[in-house]
Amino acid sequence: MSKSFVALNDPVHNLLRHLARRTPLVERLSPEGGLRMYYQPGAEGLSEQYAALAWFGGLNGLPAPLAIERRSRLETRHWVILAERVGGFDVAKLDRRCARDVRLHVCREGLGMLAGELLSYGTGLLRARNDDPGNPLHRLLWRRYGRLAPKEEVIYATIRCLSGHGSGGEREAFDSTNVIPGDALGELQQLWDRRADSLFLDRVARSLEAIGRNAFVAAFLQPPRNLKAAVQLHMRAQRRWRRPPENGRALLRRVEWILDHTALDYAPPTLFRWQQHRSQTGTGERGTPSAGWPGDLPQGDDWLTGDNPV
Repeated sequence: MSKSFVALNDPVHNLLRHLARRTPLVERLSPEGGLRMYYQPGAEGLSEQYAALAWFGGLNGLPAPLAIERRSRLETRHWVILAERVGGFDVAKLDRRCARDVRLHVCREGLGMLAGELLSYGTGLLRARNDDPGNPLHRLLWRRYGRLAPKEEVIYATIRCLSGHGSGGEREAFDSTNVIPGDALGELQQLWDRRADSLFLDRVARSLEAIGRNAFVAAFLQPPRNLKAAVQLHMRAQRRWRRPPENGRALLRRVEWILDHTALDYAPPTLFRWQQHRSQTGTGERGTPSAGWPGDLPQGDDWLTGDNPV
């Protein structure tokens, strides 16, 4: 059976998946008003690998696969404080390979739910291509961290936006994909593990109503201009459901459907721009992107201007 989604499950995403699965979601009052679901981490539920990822990867910018191999300098009693500081298990803040991917969140706080967009609308990640060779951040991300390239990734649309870098008319592209990050998959698995708790599922469904009224669009590093319009096009390209689930039973049906239609990629390759260019042209120096990065942007696509209506 062909799968509709592909979930990242390399060692970094696998670690975050397990943490999101076993760290309980609890109901709390949101600063914006209303009840929301938040993770409640405890030091006994975290691990030294996570502390190293949060410290060396999330705070100090070391590539995530290397960060989890380090030994954390923090004592166990400080792990919860560290988790709160780095935003819990959000891959955008812990893995620079996903740092510019765009997500819809139910809560502004980093410890809130991570799969709200997936559960509400059935959409995968809106992934940044980092395709502006004149942007120093894009060059850094491609040279030092690379970009995850799951084999079963499907791109439903490529959305062009004005870059948030500089004051000119630089353009960049985002891919509307079927990719699920490890943190969101772990959240789905927690909901499935707690499927007998109908009261809990009803509370989760009620909390997701906020994403339909006032979702928070999040991009950890240098978001493009008119981010909301890009998300609207992303929704139009692949949205499966038009609104969040009405109750816990509807939520559980969605969780089951997504899990049944998701393939795991245990070893997605990490591509670096210089490698990709050299494989295409046979030339190029390590760490030096080609001028214009040919072949990255499809020609003829419409792109969003800074004054598009939302």
